[in-house]
Amino acid sequence: MQKEKLPIDFPDDLTIQNQIQLIVAKGVKPVESFPTYLMNMYKQLGFKYLFRDVTEILFFLLLATVVLLFTGLQGFDQRELIEGSAYTYIFIFSPIVYFSMAFLFFINLRNKSTFEVEMVCKYNLYQLAAFRMLVFSVVSVLINTVVLSFMFAVHPDLNIINALMISITSLSISATLFLYVFMKSRSQVKRIAVMIGWVGINIMLSIFSGPFYTIVLSHIPFIVHLMIILTCGYFYMKNLKNLIFYRDPEGVL
Repeated sequence: MQKEKLPIDFPDDLTIQNQIQLIVAKGVKPVESFPTYLMNMYKQLGFKYLFRDVTEILFFLLLATVVLLFTGLQGFDQRELIEGSAYTYIFIFSPIVYFSMAFLFFINLRNKSTFEVEMVCKYNLYQLAAFRMLVFSVVSVLINTVVLSFMFAVHPDLNIINALMISITSLSISATLFLYVFMKSRSQVKRIAVMIGWVGINIMLSIFSGPFYTIVLSHIPFIVHLMIILTCGYFYMKNLKNLIFYRDPEGVL
């Protein structure tokens, strides 16, 4: 006796495609944009865990700000402000706050006892680094603006707009350069060399190039500053985004 075969209704092509799309939609997470990723990281971790060393950060921030402000005011403690020298000082030392925070977090990070554990967390040290570097750059701009305001209060003849643009341009170039080296090299020596080299090379240029260095800084048009800031900002954000998805086979920051 032959077994009776039950009729089976096979789905049509449209139903199959709809079911495939439903499975993919539920099984595959949508790609988050860079701002959304950082916002979700902040919501899930919170300020407490993103900045566990907040006491050290505040100390370095205060120390760097005081040094920057004191040397700036002392250097121009004279009856007549030499405008070119002011711009030279601003261009050379504007990244100091950023470098101080970067040194605190990134340089000796490999020696932390919790390094291996943090590298396998949902948000590892690369994602944390991307978030922090973005915050550090914003904080550096704010602190530099405060320092420039004090300098302008002491010397009202200083062109505050030009000084601010020079400061942001300097910070944009140096921060982008540091992040580039950070992404391309695991050598701590090279990362420290960027910080020291920025200050040292610019000081040497200001000394050996005579008035040419200060004249160039004093007469850079606003549009040139803006183009440099936007260009550096683009590459800075691009490298931060790459840092989030970066995977080092040796697990070294």
